[in-house]
Amino acid sequence: MSANGLGETACLILDLRLPGMNGLDLQTHLNSNNRRIPTIFITAHGGETWRTRALAAGALAFLQKPFYEQDLLDAIDAALSRP
Repeated sequence: MSANGLGETACLILDLRLPGMNGLDLQTHLNSNNRRIPTIFITAHGGETWRTRALAAGALAFLQKPFYEQDLLDAIDAALSRP
């Protein structure tokens, strides 16, 4: 694993609400540092604006809680299937 702890991270699963930095800010930070990691958002606090912003920034999926387990598994499969 690299010094930054990301190593060969194949997928991130983030909530919008994280301590200190929200998930969208983390995604933006990683993107700006050329760390384009497939990202899946899960949240109980997002709306269409947040969904649109996350997907525009490159998120693979934006799942509102409660969501079907299969939807998360499908999103993870899509992330891991990316070249």
